[in-house]
Amino acid sequence: MRALKEMTIEPSPQGAVPSAELIDAIVHQLAQTMVSRDALERILETMLNAIVVIDGQSMIQSVNQSACDLLGRERSELMGHPFSLIADEETLWGKSCWEEVRRQGSVRNLEINWRGREGEAIAVLFSASLICDREGVGEGVVCAAQDIREHLRLRHALRSSQESFQAIVDKSADGIFIVDQDGVSRFVNPAAELLLNRRRDELLGIPFGFPVVNGNITEVDVVRRNGEFGVAEMRSVWTEWEERPALLVSLRDVTETVRLREELRLLTLVDELTGLHNRRGFLLLAQQARQVMERSNLPMTLMFIDMDGMKAINDGLGHQYGDQALLELSAILKSVFRKSDILARIGGDEFLVLSCEHGSDGGILRRRLLQEIDRHNNAPHRPFQLSVSLGAVSASPLEPLDLEKLIAAADQAMYEVKRKKKSEATLR
Repeated sequence: MRALKEMTIEPSPQGAVPSAELIDAIVHQLAQTMVSRDALERILETMLNAIVVIDGQSMIQSVNQSACDLLGRERSELMGHPFSLIADEETLWGKSCWEEVRRQGSVRNLEINWRGREGEAIAVLFSASLICDREGVGEGVVCAAQDIREHLRLRHALRSSQESFQAIVDKSADGIFIVDQDGVSRFVNPAAELLLNRRRDELLGIPFGFPVVNGNITEVDVVRRNGEFGVAEMRSVWTEWEERPALLVSLRDVTETVRLREELRLLTLVDELTGLHNRRGFLLLAQQARQVMERSNLPMTLMFIDMDGMKAINDGLGHQYGDQALLELSAILKSVFRKSDILARIGGDEFLVLSCEHGSDGGILRRRLLQEIDRHNNAPHRPFQLSVSLGAVSASPLEPLDLEKLIAAADQAMYEVKRKKKSEATLR
């Protein structure tokens, strides 16, 4: 089993603390999706939650600064040590828990204790996702933990007395509402006023405005007084208020975390060099386009485009010019095709274009693209010329669509064009 490479993650900047529910979604995606190491580090640098990566032998391979701060230890005191240094593995990785990780790929939202430098218990909300190699074999686990000591103290205080409750929630960073059985807000704390940019008297005595289900954790869109939009994570639990049942609802500002999550999603769907979709992004959007095609009874054309002479550009001028050629062709594709068409770079010099409303053999699209390439090549003082071979196939909305087979057919059509070019060049 391969050892996981160490990742250097710098201290997190000031900002809102993402919840374990959101962190778990991000951690699971990190464990399942290949992104660049730099991109991964940039994302983890923004997280105030503790991130620990362990290998198959439960040895700690990577930690972020938040994990060091939470545990009161230096990075050197954690790296290369067994996970049992900070957590009771017999309890955490018991048979049922470990089997769930291996079967489901993750566990989430476990309230457990980690151990600090002096052996003190640190209550955390724990999530973990399996890291698999290309064959799908588990080779490690990426763990996220959120410090919930303050949350547990808050929960204990709520059980003890309403007076203690109000003293604590007034200082809480989360917006706290008490909502009665009629859905009307009866209490708000200062953080709720700040989150919604509204005064207490504007929030009390009116409908809460969000659908609330006890025990559910959901994301809701919030609109502040100044018209700004944000995202809050909403949690709720039954309590009593003035001797009547009521819901205690907490709203945590996760706007920045959602933005980072979206950046991560884009990293997994977009080609880093050209800004076009990668193969994963193409397949995802193509499936959606297929549904539109079937509903609208529209034909679809798929073009497989291969850049000619890429090796000659790289070898003769350098890879910097090779990258420039890819960028130029990407710009041409964006200018020729519509925004509704799906463009992707799926390999070193291979591109896909999926276009609705153009059936037949894609002849119109082919001519338009080749004309734009010729116009581009006529610019003076160019160090290289762009040339492509392309194959096109069409799909009827009345026939079952297998994207992989359609891509293979377009690839074969492109290969025949390239073979014919080489044959004609040899005859000359």
